[in-house]
Amino acid sequence: MKKSLYFYLLLVSFIVVSFEVKSSKIKDIDGNEYHTVTIGEQTWLVENLKTTKYRNGDAITNVTDSVEWRTLTTGAQCSYNNDEMNVKKYGRLYNWHAVNDVRNIAPEGYHVASFGDWKILEDYLIANGYNYDGKNVGRNYAQSLAASTDWNTSKRLGSIGNNLSKNNTTGLTVLPGGMRTIKGQFKHLNNCGCWWSSEMYLTKEPNKISNAPLILMFNESTSNGYSNFTKPVGCSVRCVKDSKPTLTTSSVVISTNSTATSGGKIYADGGCKIISRGVCWSTSSKPTVKLDTKTIEANKLDSSERFTSSITGLTNNKTYHVRAYATYSYGAITDVVYGNEQRFTFNSETISVTDIDGNVYHTVKIGKQIWMVENLKTTRYQDGSFITNVPDNAIWSKLTEGARYVHNYLSEYAYKYVWFYNWFAVNDPRKLAPKGWHVATDEEWTTLIEFLGGKDDAGGKMKQANTVDGWERPNTNATNESGFNALPEGCRTNDGRVVACGEYGMWWSATQYSVLPFAWSRFIATNHSGIGRESKQLTLGCSVRCVKD
Repeated sequence: MKKSLYFYLLLVSFIVVSFEVKSSKIKDIDGNEYHTVTIGEQTWLVENLKTTKYRNGDAITNVTDSVEWRTLTTGAQCSYNNDEMNVKKYGRLYNWHAVNDVRNIAPEGYHVASFGDWKILEDYLIANGYNYDGKNVGRNYAQSLAASTDWNTSKRLGSIGNNLSKNNTTGLTVLPGGMRTIKGQFKHLNNCGCWWSSEMYLTKEPNKISNAPLILMFNESTSNGYSNFTKPVGCSVRCVKDSKPTLTTSSVVISTNSTATSGGKIYADGGCKIISRGVCWSTSSKPTVKLDTKTIEANKLDSSERFTSSITGLTNNKTYHVRAYATYSYGAITDVVYGNEQRFTFNSETISVTDIDGNVYHTVKIGKQIWMVENLKTTRYQDGSFITNVPDNAIWSKLTEGARYVHNYLSEYAYKYVWFYNWFAVNDPRKLAPKGWHVATDEEWTTLIEFLGGKDDAGGKMKQANTVDGWERPNTNATNESGFNALPEGCRTNDGRVVACGEYGMWWSATQYSVLPFAWSRFIATNHSGIGRESKQLTLGCSVRCVKD
């Protein structure tokens, strides 16, 4: 019995020591100490930032006056309710000018978490069973991040406030530190947490040009949310350890004259300096900048850090592999990182097509068919007649004539627009598709699917092959090797709701089902490599793909 007890105490001692080693303490320039936790390949600070100084020792102005706060155009910080007692638990609130200051507010070796850093965390959680329901699809992981104290309660199953004892399985210990509004008011303590990301929000809308993206969590939420606030708002800040940059490769768009385009997105620079970026390609898998053909792009990153590169010298009917790359430096180190691999077969027969509104669509040859690479987004039929736009849900559900609807949802931290049509528009004699093209029939979908290996495997070959700004996890077996470039734009239900953005793509066929009022559709899901076939009510709003006559 004594031996067993001794062994148990020794085991407990070992576990405690191991945890302390993993939870090393980091100090900021003020001397504040932060614990760390490693989740996947990322190491995060467990507490919100508390510093009153930039990394070079300059003070971050403490602003208590609400009138002064709302007019700020330089970095500032405060404590919630101007009460320094709140700092120990919740950290400080910073405006975005402080986050974006070149003097840097993060401790040495760390950086303010970018939107991409949060996205990497999200992908890891979904893929590794941190959703409260155990599924690897959907964004229901908020409980795993939230602290097990200080959140207001909630009756919503799986939400942060539903059962605090189930929270914080990751150890990130996210607390509801509230915010300071643009008017200088303090709100939402114990109900909401909001964290600046390090990127600029880019939009063509003038009233949002001064915004920046952030992460939100509420006691009622089952996942974190994405939004954008004006820069004078006061939010918390979380930091993550510097690491290699992470990037993704864009889908390939085939042009003529032996060329194509791809590119990528650097969605987390890891605290490193990006020297150059571009794409490299080869007829063999895993092309590199040292061994294969490449395009080098100058380092002129926009705020979304996307870039487009040319792929040249292609041979007709030959299959190529392409990867985005970025050359980076960190201290004395210079190295290269690569994005996911895209595969495509070049065919010079594919040409772009323009609809009656002037929208340009790229195309791809798959087997003997030529398909549009993008979903249709016309506002008019082929004869110039307008397709009625119906935003009202109640009206949508009762329609018996052609209609469309444009939905905008927050993908990453920029709004994405998706186009839905009911089947009455698909079947209208005035024709939805551009001249020389038509909405694909059920038979043509079948031909496509059989060419790609059958319904169990074709979906993966058609899906955009990354989860950054398209498919949510797990995006099963996605390669997009067909070049179809399927995106998960969801659908508009018969009662007018838009659902499943990020999880499903659904397309009408031009073929009516044998029983009214239904027609055939095809769908692809993030958690399956296949493509399904279903009969749907004609009032459903789906995407539309066209094939050449």
